Amino acid sequence: MKPEYLQDVPLDQAHFPDEQLRTKLKYFIDTNKDGILSRQERENIYYLSLYSSYNGVTKTWYPDIDYSAQPKYSGDSYTVRDETKRTLSLNFNVNDENPQHALADRNVDLTGIEYFFNLQEVKANKCELLKGSFKNNANLRKIWIRCSKLGDKNYDTIQTDFPVSQLTYMHLENVNAGTLDTKQIPNLEILRVILPDGSNSRLKALDLSKNLMLKELTLTNIMPAKLDLRKNQKLETVKVSSGKSKKGQLYEWASDNYGIKKHICLLYIMRRKRTRRVRSPLQRKIKLRCFTILPETRTLI
Repeated sequence: MKPEYLQDVPLDQAHFPDEQLRTKLKYFIDTNKDGILSRQERENIYYLSLYSSYNGVTKTWYPDIDYSAQPKYSGDSYTVRDETKRTLSLNFNVNDENPQHALADRNVDLTGIEYFFNLQEVKANKCELLKGSFKNNANLRKIWIRCSKLGDKNYDTIQTDFPVSQLTYMHLENVNAGTLDTKQIPNLEILRVILPDGSNSRLKALDLSKNLMLKELTLTNIMPAKLDLRKNQKLETVKVSSGKSKKGQLYEWASDNYGIKKHICLLYIMRRKRTRRVRSPLQRKIKLRCFTILPETRTLI
């Protein structure tokens, strides 16, 4: 991390080129209104929510960012409260001077976000409207990215905008991920790629052999030609599904104790998913706690 990111920074066009961003930071972060964002004013921002339902700084965040998109969670039931870490929520459609008058969508340049040096997690809706890089946010570990429609962003732009190699959590929604490559993300624990029904996306290969810390894998409407999970000893949850297909596909699952290959049918039901507990028949340490299967495929093959 560059030492300059730890210093006081003027809230000006040179450091924060986007007027929309400067206006929000002046309103919510520059508490003494001196035109300077001090280290003290920035150091307690650990979480950033972009295009959330409101603007402001709060003490609450999500234990799992994914819950924020699930309607069955409501109120504070899916949030955690921290007295020392703060969440900065920015919705550029909200007019803070006149909340009744919504602002039209416009591109937002996030240059200057690197001065929030403690930032650990980012949740971004309408990611197609956001420009700028988080590459200099050395403490960033989790990203939840959603585009309004498929094709607005691809995995190459995610790699350009975010320090993916240091992530432990990556949730990509409506992001073209045909070039997805996780071999350079050794500490990745949660990987979710979610595409809309009918997208019929394919991965030529998904090599997870380097992701030894992986605990959860979700692939929705994006199908790898091959999926080998033998190296993923910490894996707890696997959800692989296609919105249209009604046929299963066999992926390898082998026992390191016996050297015997077993197969598990992971895929598919779409509109009527059934989730059940499945344990390895060889009593391995891995327990697949969540597993999407066909109704007629209830056992391991």
